Amino acid sequence: MAPPACPTCGFDPSGLTPPDTAVAVRSFPRRFLELLEDAEKEEAGRATRAGADGWSAADHAAAAADGLTRVAPVLRQIAVSDDPALALPAVDGGLPGGAAVDQAVAALDRGSASLATVIDSVKGRDWERTGHDAAGQAWTALDIARLGVHLGVHHLRAAARTVGS
Repeated sequence: MAPPACPTCGFDPSGLTPPDTAVAVRSFPRRFLELLEDAEKEEAGRATRAGADGWSAADHAAAAADGLTRVAPVLRQIAVSDDPALALPAVDGGLPGGAAVDQAVAALDRGSASLATVIDSVKGRDWERTGHDAAGQAWTALDIARLGVHLGVHHLRAAARTVGS
């Protein structure tokens, strides 16, 4: 069962199919790059300037990249193991690190490519395979792919708020 919509960013994973997750994950580098470049066109340094929450748009891009990179091996693990213990990244995890735009976008390219490759490798009923997080909650392979999309969307929306303020 998919979790409810995120109270912070509004992301609702319930309608995402496996092919949708692959498309969304592949779109993140382009979407973040457009946002960051537009911010820089408006004002030099805007994409790396911290917002009210202490995070810059580039920090959010770097956090999304880290999240996608961390979700890929979890999805791979659940697709090949019986009921593994899952170490899941938190959607709101991490601390701002003063990310540079070029480095954040390069990390997004790598992270999204890695996760999309794993998504493409999961077939048929393997999407229904389950594992459990530290709290004992069951997660399917599809739930994990949706978590990857949520991480990207969550940070993309936060980055947009940061440069919009």
